[in-house]
Amino acid sequence: MLLSGASLKSLRTQKHISLEQVSNTLKIRIEILKSLEEGTFEVDSPSKVASFRRFITSYAKFLNFPDISRISEMLDEDLKSVSQALPLEAPEPAREGNSIPIKTLFFVFLALCLGALLLLNSTVNRYNEERASVDYSYLTEINHVSVKIKEDTTFKVKIDQGEVLNIVAQAHQILSYTFVNNIEVVFSNAGVVSVDYNDFSLGTLAAYGERYRLALPMQKTRSPASSSSQ
Repeated sequence: MLLSGASLKSLRTQKHISLEQVSNTLKIRIEILKSLEEGTFEVDSPSKVASFRRFITSYAKFLNFPDISRISEMLDEDLKSVSQALPLEAPEPAREGNSIPIKTLFFVFLALCLGALLLLNSTVNRYNEERASVDYSYLTEINHVSVKIKEDTTFKVKIDQGEVLNIVAQAHQILSYTFVNNIEVVFSNAGVVSVDYNDFSLGTLAAYGERYRLALPMQKTRSPASSSSQ
């Protein structure tokens, strides 16, 4: 049996093998297999001659084509004569002037990195300058109150909108409080404490044994010892 596209197709159909099976096994597109069977595969260049030999030999081996070794030798001779009759493929001309030396590419990359760093540094500096120029006076001030205890005593503290705290203080303690809007302190014995408000010393607020109500930042008021407990 002569090796040809028709003989390959005939043998394939006799074995009940589909083109899809051949294509999946040999990893050759169905269009190429059809062109081999129909004799329409173009061999107009040495590279296509080599492709034709590879495809048709693989196809014949897959179908167990009889006497494939002798036929392959004959096919080589035929394709050799065809290849010699074809014009040589002209190599792709070199693109003069388009190649960039590696050293040049390295320096370009280095320059881009340096430019990116300078841009980042400039952006950070500009951000810091803008931040420094922002007026933060609108922000709420945090106030500080320190209570220095001379003798054991008790008092009540209410900070902003929080709950009233009952404080039991011992001698020589320094109790500190912070507030945003206001603070109210009611001393049961104002004569045994001294108060600092932010950086200003209020000193001792009343005489020994006197009850005293301190409201900050409002004006301080004094209530007699006989007044009701708050």
